[in-house]
Amino acid sequence: MKKIFVLAAMILLVVISSVEARDNYTLGFLGNSTNAASVSMFDAVKLAVDEFNLTNTSYSVNAVFFDDTITASDAIKNQGNLLGVVGSFDSSDRAILENIGDVPALSVSDEFPGLNAGGKNNVFRMCASDIQEASDTCRFLIKVLSVDKLGIVYSGENSEYEDMAQAFKATADRNRVWAQYYKAVDPDRKDFTSVLQRLRDLKVHNIYFAGPASQAAQLARQSSELNVGAEFSSTYRIGASSFIKSAKAGSRGAVYASIAPSSIYGFKKFRDVFERYSKLYKGDDMHLPYSYDAAQLLLSALAMGKTGHADVAAFLHSAEYSGATGEVSFKQSGDRQGPPVYFYIIIGKSPLQRNMTESEEGEFLSAK
Repeated sequence: MKKIFVLAAMILLVVISSVEARDNYTLGFLGNSTNAASVSMFDAVKLAVDEFNLTNTSYSVNAVFFDDTITASDAIKNQGNLLGVVGSFDSSDRAILENIGDVPALSVSDEFPGLNAGGKNNVFRMCASDIQEASDTCRFLIKVLSVDKLGIVYSGENSEYEDMAQAFKATADRNRVWAQYYKAVDPDRKDFTSVLQRLRDLKVHNIYFAGPASQAAQLARQSSELNVGAEFSSTYRIGASSFIKSAKAGSRGAVYASIAPSSIYGFKKFRDVFERYSKLYKGDDMHLPYSYDAAQLLLSALAMGKTGHADVAAFLHSAEYSGATGEVSFKQSGDRQGPPVYFYIIIGKSPLQRNMTESEEGEFLSAK
């Protein structure tokens, strides 16, 4: 009995020694600790970290939550052995990205088109951006729904809406589809009669609007009331019940693109991961798969011995990773190559995911 006890103690000592011998690193997450979706994303990062620690014998990693406050930049810069930071970055985080130096930052949000502005080599986006979604919406309308005359309206509330409108128009122009009506409107504008009368005279087949959902609802409703005869398209924000209720008949047939399928199980490669996640945590936010993949990429860099910020960023730029959200690689800008985008059409009072047939997907991919 004493021999068994001694043997067990020796095995435990070896295990403890091997754990202590591992080099320790941290993987950060930037978010709001009082927000349920943000906590869920961090939990996905923790799951990836815990799985890494179970199998890797050279390194151990701790997941660290950085609250998105005015002190976040200092906290990130002062965190020892930090591999990088994952987060749902938006325009309010601009100062943080500017102040954290060369720390690799991976965004899991489609917001903030200016995320990669300034030529920073350490900033990456795991999903499609708002601009990519605008371009893909245009490609979907042209190649899948056979729309051949487009009107474009955007809110002057901020430059991001203009960027989306420009991306939509540029896509139409590349594919030689008529999109000559291109107009900015004041952010507080509520009466679109003159705009819609002109669009009706031009006999456009679809009106794309880049702007807040409340203004989109006013435009779509008035388009229906004035019998413009055009379908409507906009950003993923029109998928909310508030838009459908406010736009009334104008919401019917409206099209938008999103970074997520209608159910988290639509990320087929994430299903097994989500089962493991659900045994430990709550939540099914659409950003979970992207958060998990972002953490896995940083951990893959560590597994290859890349520990310095510049080395991790260089690894990410050259990475070809098969993840829960599909194949992941990055352009020189830090945007993801060919990110997954899902399309919806509002039918009745609900948005329904519109899956493409094999031939439709071929047509969609043929768009410029």
